[in-house]
Amino acid sequence: MSAEPCLELVKTLPIPAIPPFDVRAHFNPGATTEVVIGDVGDHFWGMFASERVDREDEPEMPATILQIHNLVKPVDSLALIAELGEVKAGITLGQMWEVLKVQGQEHDEESLPFIICFVRLQQDGELWVVCFGWESEDSDLRGWEVGACKPEWSGDWNVPAMVISRAA
Repeated sequence: MSAEPCLELVKTLPIPAIPPFDVRAHFNPGATTEVVIGDVGDHFWGMFASERVDREDEPEMPATILQIHNLVKPVDSLALIAELGEVKAGITLGQMWEVLKVQGQEHDEESLPFIICFVRLQQDGELWVVCFGWESEDSDLRGWEVGACKPEWSGDWNVPAMVISRAA
């Protein structure tokens, strides 16, 4: 007997080819108006963008198709990865940037969803959870709040939430 699915496919989203992607330049709060980043958590900055991390720009990525899913029941990150499959679960931060641009066009601030995705560290290929929540109450932090953790560190994600993955 198989477990009840925790995700429901909402739509697919074509993502254009992405040139080398500078995570530090894009996910630096206040650095761009294309996508408004309000706050970046220490784990995200430390693992994906810190000067201490031996990290180059993400490499150029070809055009692809991503899937947008609704989370239909509270589950942890390991259950999401198991349902998606580890290969399909992993996307790049450049691809996620494109998703955030679309979200800003499709939703007003009050209806922006909480978003969960999985990104591989360039250093060792380890898959990390990266999450995005919109903060509009605190005018100093208005924008996307970005957090990251290892999948085994996360508790259950609550509904409603959106989960982003590769289509294949």
